[in-house]
This record gives sequence, C-alpha cells and structure tokens, in this order.
Amino acid sequence: MSAPLESLCKIANIFLIMVVALSSVVLLLRSVRSMRFRRYETGVLRAIDMRKAQVALDMVIEVIVMVGFCLAIGLGVGVVEAVVTEPVADSVLSGEGLLIRGQGERETEQTRR
Repeated sequence: MSAPLESLCKIANIFLIMVVALSSVVLLLRSVRSMRFRRYETGVLRAIDMRKAQVALDMVIEVIVMVGFCLAIGLGVGVVEAVVTEPVADSVLSGEGLLIRGQGERETEQTRR
C-alpha cells in the first residue's frame, strides 16, 4: 500500500475506535436515564412481589436485546455498503497502480499477448 493510503487507514482505525467508545458511553448514559424515568414501573413490579434482582435482570436483558438489534442492523448496512462501494474503490486504487484482486491476472494475460 502507498504511504497516503497507510496513513488514511490509520486515521480510519483511530476514528472507528473513537466512535465505538463514544457510542458505548452514550448507550450507558441513555440506559441510566431510562432507568431513572422508569421508577414508577419498577415500583409496580416490586409491588407485585418481583425481586430487585429480577427487575434489574429484566432491564439488563432489555438493553442487551436493543444492542443486539442495533448491531444486526449496523452489520447489515456495513456489508451492503462494502459490496456496493467495492467496485468504486477498486477503480480508484487501480488508478494509483496498486495491485487489486484479479488485476494481476489481467496484467499477465496482457503481457503474454
């Protein structure tokens, strides 16, 4: 890979780590805020003899399901995006003289002729 692409790759990795960290903090704060607003619901559940541990477990399961659902959507969008943009990326990178999948085979066929 050329030097500009390597530096761009490093920047993209740093940005990815920052986005994941920030998203985790936002999700944590949103969950805590949601629990505070659900005091009435928690009180009703406790009034019908549900243990505190069960109420907490229900809230944790709710967050895990939400994260799983969002993760599935994000991965789906990422896979579709990768499939759609791969031809564009290949054409851009081939203009820089980089070897792309299958490009080496075409070059050897052209040199044989």
